[in-house]
Amino acid sequence: MKSFFFTALFLSMLVLTACNIFARPAPPSATLPDDILAIYHKSGGIMGIDDTLRVGQGGLLELTTRDAVNKTLKVDEAMLVPLRNALQNDFGKFDPLHQTAGNDQFIYQITARDAQGNPKTVTTMDGAKHPQELGLIISMLDQLRAQVK
Repeated sequence: MKSFFFTALFLSMLVLTACNIFARPAPPSATLPDDILAIYHKSGGIMGIDDTLRVGQGGLLELTTRDAVNKTLKVDEAMLVPLRNALQNDFGKFDPLHQTAGNDQFIYQITARDAQGNPKTVTTMDGAKHPQELGLIISMLDQLRAQVK
């Protein structure tokens, strides 16, 4: 009877492990058109958000949602100055991937240029340890995303 219990316990653990308890972000890409300041992809969460925000150099914001709804908004370029400065000063310093285990987390993927002008993608998620400056950039991008929605 003991061996049956341990076998059942082992099989249960195996099934739970196979159920993908770790959130896995998409692999980073490193392409960015010249007219784009940043591309911000926010996905996951309990509601299954899948939004992509393209921030144009001139202030054009283009949002594509999970339902393939496209919205655009033109903002004053002065609104992009804090984001542009944060990207130029800090983006090149970030590791490309910050992850942790968990369920229903938001995954944040940002593609922008580093200080040398090279495209770079950085991915993080809720609960992951990442630099405070990266959290600030995510907050700025979320504010822009909310304006378009």
